[in-house]
Amino acid sequence: MDIKKLFSKHMKRLQFEAALKSALIGLVAGFAAAFVFAVVDTFFGFKLLYVDFIILAAVTALVALPVYFFKLRPDEKTVARRLDLTGLEERVITMNELKDDDSYMAKRQREDALSVINSLSAAVLSIAVSVPLIVAVAVSGVLAAGATVSSMTIKTPVAQLIIDATTPYNEKYVTATYEVEGEGYITGDVFQELLKGDDAQEVTAYAETGWVFAGWSDGLTTPSRTDRDIDEDIEVYAIFMEVEESLDGDPDADPSTDPNAPAEDDGASPSPSEGEGQPGESGGDGVPTPPQDGEDGDGDGRGDPTQNPGASGGRSEAKNQIIDGQTYYGDRYGDAVNKATEDLNNGDGDYSDGDPDLINGYLKGLGGN
Repeated sequence: MDIKKLFSKHMKRLQFEAALKSALIGLVAGFAAAFVFAVVDTFFGFKLLYVDFIILAAVTALVALPVYFFKLRPDEKTVARRLDLTGLEERVITMNELKDDDSYMAKRQREDALSVINSLSAAVLSIAVSVPLIVAVAVSGVLAAGATVSSMTIKTPVAQLIIDATTPYNEKYVTATYEVEGEGYITGDVFQELLKGDDAQEVTAYAETGWVFAGWSDGLTTPSRTDRDIDEDIEVYAIFMEVEESLDGDPDADPSTDPNAPAEDDGASPSPSEGEGQPGESGGDGVPTPPQDGEDGDGDGRGDPTQNPGASGGRSEAKNQIIDGQTYYGDRYGDAVNKATEDLNNGDGDYSDGDPDLINGYLKGLGGN
């Protein structure tokens, strides 16, 4: 008698039940492992969701397979015992025990048991899963899911919270202060309190009218700045410098600083007569005349203005000799001025509009007019 063939349809039923129970037990273990990892993840802030799923699958398989093959996989005795529980009053288990007995009584017993077994469908064996196992799966699954969601959504890891709670305030935070030196202002938060290692918000320096941004006190030259990875208190100044106004059109300007302003007569020498020129002075025709020969001075290189107005100093003085150290500069001054004036009036040379007037004014200025 082939017992395996006889029990085949009932055996499959019980194998399915054993596999289901093994899977549920494996899930309890897998959910427990995922929960533990999620708690660790929440504590340290790894945020590794895929690792949670890998742990769940791996632990479930590692537990379910051994449980099925070494604990719950059914055999002939298991099938016979479950069939007898349906009301066969140990007929099947007795038949299985006497399967090798050829006595008359054993044969009659087997014939009676076979007739009953053949009349039973596989459905007579119900799938039995204990309520505590189902509850264990549900509870462990909820805990694992909750811990996983918490680990992925928490902003500050628990470990960091503990460190923050036990660390003195001045060791946790730093400040970034931005101030102004001069006339200007700063947009953005000029006083920022940050966790160590954080980045500050951007600030920008703007100058008031009449002032210009010169840079930051730490050497940065761009008006906008964003300080990063701050691990200590910082304090920087936006430095502004006043812009010097142009002398042109300014009634309060000092004429002594204007290169186009005529030189003032300090009374050191009398004014030359019309047509006569001092060095660099315009003559009666508007053309600067060469300096006049002065008498030998008193040792300081100046002639006697009372005897020769417009004197430029002694022509024999070494400081008044040019070119070869022997030629008095007054001898060449007139030719040079006349040549320059001629070039200006004829448009010779690379001059832009307004340059001739500017140069003529400068030459006149040298003469004190």
